[in-house]
Amino acid sequence: MNLDTLEEQIEKPGYLLLIVSILMLLIIGWVNLISVQSETPVLFNWFSIPQAVIFVLYTIGMIKWAMLLRHPNNDDWFVNLIRNLQDRVWLGLTVLAVLALILGSMFVPNRLMDIWLFYPAIIASFIIAFLLFLVILLTVRAGDANRPQIWKWIGFAGIGLLAVELLLQAGSLIGISPATTNLKAPVGPYDRIYYVSSEGEVINNMANKHGWHYPEFRLEEDGHLIAITGDVHVKGFDLPKEQNIGLQLNSQLAQSASSPELEDAEVISLGFPDYGTGLFLSATTIGHNHEVYEFDDLIVMFDTKSDFQTVTAPSDEAFYYYEEDGELVLHPQSRPSRHDAAHFTLWFSDGVKPNRLINSHVMLARIAQQLANSESTAPKVPAPQEDVKLPNSFMFYEDTDDTGHFIVDKQLEELVSEVIVPLDMQMLLVTIPPFTQEFYSQSGTDWSTQYGEADLLLPEQELRKTAEKNGVSFLAMGAYMQAKGLTVADIQALFLNNGTGYFSAEGHAFFAQAINECFYEQSIDQLLGCDLRK
Repeated sequence: MNLDTLEEQIEKPGYLLLIVSILMLLIIGWVNLISVQSETPVLFNWFSIPQAVIFVLYTIGMIKWAMLLRHPNNDDWFVNLIRNLQDRVWLGLTVLAVLALILGSMFVPNRLMDIWLFYPAIIASFIIAFLLFLVILLTVRAGDANRPQIWKWIGFAGIGLLAVELLLQAGSLIGISPATTNLKAPVGPYDRIYYVSSEGEVINNMANKHGWHYPEFRLEEDGHLIAITGDVHVKGFDLPKEQNIGLQLNSQLAQSASSPELEDAEVISLGFPDYGTGLFLSATTIGHNHEVYEFDDLIVMFDTKSDFQTVTAPSDEAFYYYEEDGELVLHPQSRPSRHDAAHFTLWFSDGVKPNRLINSHVMLARIAQQLANSESTAPKVPAPQEDVKLPNSFMFYEDTDDTGHFIVDKQLEELVSEVIVPLDMQMLLVTIPPFTQEFYSQSGTDWSTQYGEADLLLPEQELRKTAEKNGVSFLAMGAYMQAKGLTVADIQALFLNNGTGYFSAEGHAFFAQAINECFYEQSIDQLLGCDLRK
């Protein structure tokens, strides 16, 4: 073949480049389509009937497109197609709307998006092809007076949206754009985390390649790996990821070197979305995470202020609720929610997905979703409110807290029997006690947590019994603070939002120190809240 002669035969290189580019995208998508096994394989033990039909239709379309290469200079069909779509405005807008709906289904959280996640190459190919089509539709015949003006105005609207996005991105650098990271939103590999803390500090960075708000994991072979779990306290969005409790503990372990195996230990923080114990005490969630990371120790941070998930009516987010007769029930329809919530912590395991990645970085998309989402909330269990106003406040009264602890007891029992014991893993349950503005009206070391019939440390005391019953090592941080002689001001400095928010940098370091002293150095005893189990 004479390449010079071939080059002379190409009269319309732009058209040929378009045909070849789209064909490459189709081939990439075809490989992705054939590589995914159906959940209900019927044909060849690989495809379901619908998947097989889609595959056949896709293959036929790809072959027909490839046949265009037989006439690389005949672009009449394409020119006529674009002209007809432009002149017949209703037809052009309909085609554009259908393509936009398909594109939207890849980005807006829904059941269809869950299916798209299996086809990252098709997603990427469709996005590129859609943008190519949009540019061609809006720019071809730009100087033709007979072209309907609507395409010009659509182009201007697109430029305007792009300008708004650029302004939002620029504003985010100095923290004046709306925050786009939600405490309940899962985070994927290299997702953008843009968050303004309760103290007004702008957190603007990316998740690591495993999808956590944390520096990259080393995950060295044969190294001693420690996982810290919990929800937003461990997630640590309020602070730069370098100040996370995991890194604080890692530094302290390296300095104390209480045993040879801990000299090069690695601590990773798996900060889950804010769904409470239904997620971070789940045997399914922890079991799946252990399959990926194979950690040796599990440290669970339990926020006694809000981690008791009990409500009085079923809802999409309610795992347990009270029936009218007072019986505790696991809501049967909450299984999809619990399943989806568990998958939130496993996004890293299936690699980078282009729609999730783009979604996290495009601020207009994130803001639109936040405006569209209306989170349902179920009514909380009624409890006296005159003494203490806290989430799940029934837990701070002796006559209303039994059922909440029953739930945690069942979750902990399942986790221990199905994961901790079979894997011969060490586990430590650590409390995060709540402190209110009334508490901070005191001063010095002679402070009290009793307010009428409510006691801020009552859930911790009951949880200590639950841990003992299940043979789990336990660190009562309220008791630790009392025994250490912390003043009210010392405690207030451990938390953001004037002492009522998530961990401050001092809080991350302080809790890491307590964990090290109790679980690894073993230099404190029960008087300081440390109960070790074999």
